[in-house]
Amino acid sequence: MESPSDEQVRADTDLVSYVYHQCALRSKDFDKWVEGGLHPIARRLYIVVAATDNIFQNGILFLVVEEERFELLETADAFESFGFTTLAQAIRDLNKRIGQPHLSTNRHERLRQVDGMNFSVVDHHQLNDVFFSHGEDAIYRVLAKVIRQHPEAFPPAMLPR
Repeated sequence: MESPSDEQVRADTDLVSYVYHQCALRSKDFDKWVEGGLHPIARRLYIVVAATDNIFQNGILFLVVEEERFELLETADAFESFGFTTLAQAIRDLNKRIGQPHLSTNRHERLRQVDGMNFSVVDHHQLNDVFFSHGEDAIYRVLAKVIRQHPEAFPPAMLPR
């Protein structure tokens, strides 16, 4: 497969970032998530972009400690729906190790619980490496293609002019 040009990478990243922002505008009411505001494909795209950004900035444990809108299995399913099987499996592996449904809904208590789970630095790096080896640009390239192929999920009002 031919590598995309820097210009194409920027165009894909800009498109995905813009659409992600539009999804956020349609799904939030004063920083509270509102269900039903997005087409199912757009919702999954939003979940994947949010998770990808958070993982690349803060590591995969961020999905457990800080992300309150989506559970790990829903996030894994969203990745899987776009063909990111390896990434989805890494999130499912994290869910098996952490047991997210059993964690506190209080962020500080959840952090304390995760700290007490003997989740080693090596474990953390191994799961992060699955994402880092795949690459953020590759994820955005696929998502940009999805946006272009699904006008029913991403109408012109959600696209840059």
